[in-house]
Amino acid sequence: MNSVGVTTYPVGNRPASPALGGTTLQGAQLQLSSLRGHVVVLNTWASWCYPCRTESPTLAHIAADTNRLGVRFVGIDEQDSAVNARAFVKINGATYPQLIDADGKMLQSLRLVPPSAIPSTLVLDRSGLVAARVIGPIDSATFESVVTAVVNGH
Repeated sequence: MNSVGVTTYPVGNRPASPALGGTTLQGAQLQLSSLRGHVVVLNTWASWCYPCRTESPTLAHIAADTNRLGVRFVGIDEQDSAVNARAFVKINGATYPQLIDADGKMLQSLRLVPPSAIPSTLVLDRSGLVAARVIGPIDSATFESVVTAVVNGH
C-alpha cells in the first residue's frame, strides 16, 4: 500500500532492518537489537531540516502516547552539531534516545531509505523486521494508524 509517502510491508514479506547502534546524544550506547520484542519507530532527522521541525513535535507526542503499548522510538540525528541537536530535541519534547550519525553512515545502511530523504521513518515489528516505511514528514493521524497497525500484528 502506498500513500502519503507511506509503504507498508505485509507480514511474511518484510525486509530485515540493519544492525544499527552507537552513541546517543545523551552519551549512552544503544544497539537497535536490544529493543527486539517491541515495535520500534526509527526516525531520521536533523536540526537543520525544516520538515523535521514540523514533524518532530508530533513524533514526541505519539512516542509518549504509544509507550504503554510497548512502542519504542529511536531517533537518528543526521550530520548535525551536538549543540544544535540537543536544543532541537529539547524544544520538541522528544524524550527517547537519539543516535548520532555524524558521518551519515547509519542513514546509508538503511537500504529502504534514500540517503537524502530526511525526515524518514521505519516502523519495525517486534521481530525487528520493517513493517512500514515513511519518506518525508507525515501527519499525526496517518502515523498513529501505521504504528497501531504494527502493534496489532498487521
